[in-house]
Amino acid sequence: MLFNQGFLGTAAPFYIDFVTIYFAVFPLLMAFTIYLAVKRKYKEHFISQAFLLAISYYYYYYNCF
Repeated sequence: MLFNQGFLGTAAPFYIDFVTIYFAVFPLLMAFTIYLAVKRKYKEHFISQAFLLAISYYYYYYNCF
């Protein structure tokens, strides 16, 4: 499934398309977590940062090893 043709209309595999979309949205998600910290919503900030870290580590581990 991961090595089937992707959904962006290129010849790239599916996982490359998925990772491309994720890292295109990643800066917006980081800006949102910074916004939570500025608004002193520390619990939500911690949860969102932990979620982004877990997803990033998962993609790194899954695609590099």
